[in-house]
Amino acid sequence: MQEQCNAGTKQHKTKLFKLKTMQRTKTTFQLPKLQLKGVKFTVQGTTPLLVDNPSGTKVPSTKISGAKPLTDSQKEEMFQNSIYFLPDLETQGIPVSWLKNSFRDGKSGVYSPKMLSKRMVMGGLKIKDTEAGLIAFDYSGPEIFYNTVQKAAGGGIIHKVRAMYPEWSIDIECLFDEEILDVQGVLSVFQTVGIKYGIGSWRTGGFYGQFRILTENIETFNKEIL
Repeated sequence: MQEQCNAGTKQHKTKLFKLKTMQRTKTTFQLPKLQLKGVKFTVQGTTPLLVDNPSGTKVPSTKISGAKPLTDSQKEEMFQNSIYFLPDLETQGIPVSWLKNSFRDGKSGVYSPKMLSKRMVMGGLKIKDTEAGLIAFDYSGPEIFYNTVQKAAGGGIIHKVRAMYPEWSIDIECLFDEEILDVQGVLSVFQTVGIKYGIGSWRTGGFYGQFRILTENIETFNKEIL
């Protein structure tokens, strides 16, 4: 009887060993490589760029009846907090989402909604950036740009301080699937957006953040991704 139990135990262990061995079996799959098209180009600002970092410290709004101008130290603090810095904490940049969102909003002038949905744009266009989601750019300045915004009646006013870059340019590198987008279309959308909308803060307050593409700096390439 004992021998039968031992035999059964050994057989059970053997089955468990075989089961574990089967679970550890690795299979190699051949995955297709994705061929992407790339384009590098430079956009140059035609109007000053205003930058406002929402995560920066803000001076609270004051009552309209007792509104006081900001002190120089308050303006300086808000100015410093409005700037985006790359991970090295020295290089200034802008959110790459500004460029991608502007492309999404302006693509209707080149691609019809049936041809290219907003979801396809957000997933099909990759713009090279840093780990922090920022892209470095060349600029002059920045300078302090100060204005006040009146809230609803009786709600007071908000003091706004932004970093203003009088002259600026951005080197952009895009990757996309040619089954969804094409080089001419991508460039056309950015050119249209730069003229009609621009990027950055407070675009509705004036002609800020507008740009044009420097046609002499356009470079295309192919990239294979596994």
